[in-house]
Amino acid sequence: MILKLRTVTPLYMSGANTRRSEIRAQSIKGLLRYWFRALSPEYETRESEIFGSSESGKSLFSVRIKSGELGRAYIGIPPDKTYRHKIHVDRNSGLGYLAFLFSMKGGEREAIDVGQTFSVLHTINPTKDYDLVAKAIVTGWWGILNFGGMGTRSRRGFGSVAIAGMDRNSQAIFERVGLFPKYKDPRDWKAKIKRGLETIQNWYNGRFESSRHTTIGRGTQIRLYGDENGEGFKSWENALNAIGEAFRDFRRPIKPTVRKGVFGLPITGRGISVNPTDDTLERRASPIIFNVITISKKYYVVVTLTTSEVLPKGVRMTDGTTNVDPDTGLLREFMDSIDSQTVERVVL
Repeated sequence: MILKLRTVTPLYMSGANTRRSEIRAQSIKGLLRYWFRALSPEYETRESEIFGSSESGKSLFSVRIKSGELGRAYIGIPPDKTYRHKIHVDRNSGLGYLAFLFSMKGGEREAIDVGQTFSVLHTINPTKDYDLVAKAIVTGWWGILNFGGMGTRSRRGFGSVAIAGMDRNSQAIFERVGLFPKYKDPRDWKAKIKRGLETIQNWYNGRFESSRHTTIGRGTQIRLYGDENGEGFKSWENALNAIGEAFRDFRRPIKPTVRKGVFGLPITGRGISVNPTDDTLERRASPIIFNVITISKKYYVVVTLTTSEVLPKGVRMTDGTTNVDPDTGLLREFMDSIDSQTVERVVL
């Protein structure tokens, strides 16, 4: 299976040198595993078999990357570097709010620029379970393309990618299962998202009711976010700036600050942690994900409220003085706050 991908928003993915972006096969395989787990209720019985583990042995497929020289982008202007695309970001803008990590002193990192293409080659090992592995790969990519993106800050709209082409075998598999991720208009997007979820649920005997990790299951909300006229945005910058402003304006008034931890931990520079102390819980992925897609050459943001446990029962968020339980109602309130610019929606 060969997929050719195009970057829709700047992609931050790196190895040992965190300031140098590169497309890494190991990272992509990890993302395929992540979204298989998010979409498949059978992950506990199938994940290790398909993706490998110390107990079950090697994975049933391998991933390789093929690309030419990829254009680079930079949020901000480093004094000693020249990039084809320098992205000027006002820190007070919505885009700046989402990209704050990259504009902090010491946090400067280059990205793979928008519009760059690369190919991902999947080789499935000789096995009686070819269809099982192929479906797992398709499930993973369907999650990445529609909901998740790739790399650092992918939950805030960076690293969004789209299909630029594929080999005949891959296209036959995607089309056969009705999961080809290309949309004619917002109504077509809604229909295909619903059909895709139904297809995957049928593969894996139902859908998630609840889980401790990120899942697309009962209670998940998926919204297609457009401009004030119900259309798509002219650029990815406009799309992320708009959803960034909405997110910033919703979060800023929340007091005390420790309550904001429900949107993900840690909160940079705020000293928010958990009580009782548990190092394994100090980092919690945000249940809300932004991903930028294109429909008829316009840009929309897919805003997904996933179904996941923010913190285990009995664990509270703390700033050292105030202890609070995660208020998941804030997550639903944010989704309601973007109602006026929601073009289409899917609720599970």
